[in-house]
Amino acid sequence: MYGVPFIEKTGLFTSIDIQFAGFMKAMSRGKGPNVALAAALASRNVRHGDVCLDLAAYAGKDIEPDPQAQGHLFCPDLKAWQDALLKSVMVGRPGEYRPLILDHSNRLYLYRYWEYEKKLGDALLERAIQPLPTIPKADFKDNLERLFPEEETDETNWQKIAALVAMLKRLCVISGGPGTGKTFAVARILAFLLEQHHDSNGALRIFLAAPTGKAASRLTESIARARKLLPCHDSIKDAIPDTGLTIHRLLKSRGQTTRFIYNAENKLPADVVVVDEASMVDLPLMSKLVQALLPATRLI
Repeated sequence: MYGVPFIEKTGLFTSIDIQFAGFMKAMSRGKGPNVALAAALASRNVRHGDVCLDLAAYAGKDIEPDPQAQGHLFCPDLKAWQDALLKSVMVGRPGEYRPLILDHSNRLYLYRYWEYEKKLGDALLERAIQPLPTIPKADFKDNLERLFPEEETDETNWQKIAALVAMLKRLCVISGGPGTGKTFAVARILAFLLEQHHDSNGALRIFLAAPTGKAASRLTESIARARKLLPCHDSIKDAIPDTGLTIHRLLKSRGQTTRFIYNAENKLPADVVVVDEASMVDLPLMSKLVQALLPATRLI
């Protein structure tokens, strides 16, 4: 067991934060206190929903203690903190394999979270810049105009633009507040994609996913309502999935572990994956999802 009294007495940290900090201190060859503090804060930040510790946001400041605690923490200035971390064998730069990673913007990561972020960023960039697929049908414009008719307004038809992006790119991000028609737009986009591909060999393999069971149920209900209103043939409506899955069910989790059957080595057989409530998906899960997609899969 590793103890770090000056961290423990604040009441700000859990046992796992303290043990991790103590281990980093013990292994850091004389640079322990500043490394221990950074490690404890990085571990605490992950529990609070951040993926890293921004040293500049804490450097030179008091950390507000728990009202019941006896002590407080004062963080070192940025240069001293950075120097102590970089002199520790437990801290590396991006690309190195160390328990803690300090990037060139003074963001300190637990290695696992740095790797999740790096792999997710690389995968999204690669998907975004892939060459445009060939548009498969001559009636592309007619289908687009029917599903996304022009309105009598000077405002941009963003739903039509979203459909074009989803057709021409492997990555499409659709944002908007409640009631702005995002789900209806997605239903029309799926119909558009299906119409463009219905002459190709095999139907498009489409999956609807969300981060929680409740969100998946809402997605299922919304898509079901939207399908009925689509101006397209019933065969196209029937090809749009009527069931939303949690991302865990989509990737098929392995029991009580954090691993999945579909992963970077065993890709999910999908042509289109729609993820609703994407802002609710945590970094590890989103990273694993994107890594599990085939290069040609469209991600909406």
